[in-house]
Amino acid sequence: MDDLIYLNNDDMIVIENFQAYINRELANNDGFSQTVSTTTIKNEKVLLLKSLPYNSFSPKKEMSIKRIKEVLAIYYKSLTYNRPVWQHGAVAKYDTLLISEFNDNASEKTTDNNNTKIKLTW
Repeated sequence: MDDLIYLNNDDMIVIENFQAYINRELANNDGFSQTVSTTTIKNEKVLLLKSLPYNSFSPKKEMSIKRIKEVLAIYYKSLTYNRPVWQHGAVAKYDTLLISEFNDNASEKTTDNNNTKIKLTW
């Protein structure tokens, strides 16, 4: 039996901030972001994430980068850290996330908590 994992409001804020950052990078840079780009790996479109400012996604300074990455990996099952990717004639390590999963999990700043929709505000 799978263990249930609960995300608290701070965790959901991390997810919201991550989504906002990715969307902002893609929109503002027309695909030429230093930290977010797209490619196709094994016939699947993925986001290539390089040197993301993970600590900036936390609502609290004391949340560790390790915890932030754990929260994102729980929410995004396809998120892989330090994956070797062949890009521009060389292998580099990126964090990767399926674009389809990112789009499917785009939040509307609400979350289910005890069967009640809660609007996240900060």
